[in-house]
Amino acid sequence: MIDLRKLEFKSEHPAIFILDYDEGLKSIPKQFGMEDGKQWKHIRKNIYLVLLAPLSGDSFKVKKDMVCVESLIKSSEGINISVNEKNHNLINFEKRELSKVAFSNYVVRNSQKFDFSEFRVLFDILEEIKRHYQDEVLS
Repeated sequence: MIDLRKLEFKSEHPAIFILDYDEGLKSIPKQFGMEDGKQWKHIRKNIYLVLLAPLSGDSFKVKKDMVCVESLIKSSEGINISVNEKNHNLINFEKRELSKVAFSNYVVRNSQKFDFSEFRVLFDILEEIKRHYQDEVLS
């Protein structure tokens, strides 16, 4: 695993790592001292870490609470979209299981059938990080 604390960057812009909020993330929030209720952390210099859901004390115990980027995509036709609880590499969609690649290809080809408004929260966080970097790190 890459130790983000040892990376050296000299940039006018933040480098932001956006991570799914699932079991594979278990050690990362503790490793970087993230607090409950927080979704992002300034690691050092221009390095930031973002979780797709706020950190909570019960993190990673309830699979239905885990959030992958595919969880942010909603069907405008009311079709249920969810990450497969047994295999996070599969998406449950239209009563079938698709690989994440197959699902993303379907979304690209049929973007008008989807609602991407859940990404607004993520974009707001990116703006917050941009302001933090400009105001706190570069100044």
